[in-house]
Amino acid sequence: MTQVFVELHAQWQDAFNAADIDGVLALYTEDAVLVPSPGNPVQGKDGIRAALQQFFAMKPHIDLGIGIVLQSGDVALVHAPWTMTATGPDGNPMQMAGTAHEVFRRQPGEQWLYAIDHPFGS
Repeated sequence: MTQVFVELHAQWQDAFNAADIDGVLALYTEDAVLVPSPGNPVQGKDGIRAALQQFFAMKPHIDLGIGIVLQSGDVALVHAPWTMTATGPDGNPMQMAGTAHEVFRRQPGEQWLYAIDHPFGS
């Protein structure tokens, strides 16, 4: 089961690092929630697109891992460590890290998509 999420993370990471916004969005449900900064969730693909565009302006590079995977039926909770480098507004390099809390929902046809993506955890 963990392999499915390793592959999903690889797809997300590759699309994010390529600034492929449509590739990243394809991995989310229509009503997904993303928390691009602590305490500021956005919902739906339009909100997620706007948040990702802000990240892409910083020319980020992210490395994702897999921690804990818990599954119950068509829902999975994944804790995933990550590190990211980017260029700050002042032009200086910056680094971020955290452990994401992610909820995935299995779709018809067995595809798993992000329903909740909280990169900064709780």
